[in-house]
Amino acid sequence: MIDDGHGMDPDMIRLSVMWGGKQRENDRNGMGRYGYGEPSAAISQGRRFTVYSCPRGGGEFHAVTVDVDAISEGKYTDDTGEIVIPEAKSAKLPKFVQDHTTAQFPGGKLEHGTVVVIENLDKVSHSLVNGLRNHLLEFFGVTYHKLLRNAQLVVDDTVLEPIDPLFITPGFRFYDIDADRAQALDPVRIEVKGEDGKEVKGVMEVRFSYLPATFGSIDKKKRAEGKNQNPRFHVMKEHNGILFYRMGRFLDCVRHTPLHTFLTNDRYFKIEVDSPVVLDELLRGASEQPARRR
Repeated sequence: MIDDGHGMDPDMIRLSVMWGGKQRENDRNGMGRYGYGEPSAAISQGRRFTVYSCPRGGGEFHAVTVDVDAISEGKYTDDTGEIVIPEAKSAKLPKFVQDHTTAQFPGGKLEHGTVVVIENLDKVSHSLVNGLRNHLLEFFGVTYHKLLRNAQLVVDDTVLEPIDPLFITPGFRFYDIDADRAQALDPVRIEVKGEDGKEVKGVMEVRFSYLPATFGSIDKKKRAEGKNQNPRFHVMKEHNGILFYRMGRFLDCVRHTPLHTFLTNDRYFKIEVDSPVVLDELLRGASEQPARRR
């Protein structure tokens, strides 16, 4: 992962690789808040990762490496038995990263930003480059489709196209691959009040769409099966449920609720719920309450 953002100073690099490490304590202005995203994402794919970073305004790259196997062997443990993450040290970007930045970045150099290199991969779902690229283009296209108006993401030199899993946003990938169109239904705004039942803490935005029965088919006279499935079909299948977003970023697809289990034909009706970060505590508390039928 290469990010040409603000970058981090050495102390922040070290903090960023720790679970729970963060510089935005209780910040409600961005997606990051809890300090678990970076290390958890890296370890979910490999057993070793290194974070390189250089802050905007000059300086040099520093890096910290976390190696799960080395931790289990006691190589990160101090004399008191505590696991200690080493301090960031001056470092050069790996050659393959330098080659990429030379080819892709203005001026041929990454002046500031952050690079995460994951090694000893053990959980990557696709073993071939083309399959992995296509998977990431779809996965990231759905996850960040609301945020790509303000940023550009590139996967293996391919610019990421946003994918609206409700298929109701003109210009987004798969919106108009044929004559079929999704029908947008009336959206709903849900005002969520605090525990006092008076003050509105935040507003949840809910969108709906209906997909025609032929929406996932190439030959519209046949069912969407086997080779007759068009590129929309996989998105429909993988996102069959209630789609939950937090501050515009896709988090999860809930397929089972106390009132309904989403079945095959339900993939033609889409529901999306987007919540602001100010509702984090209220929504977490609600999810911990026993479900009641009404």
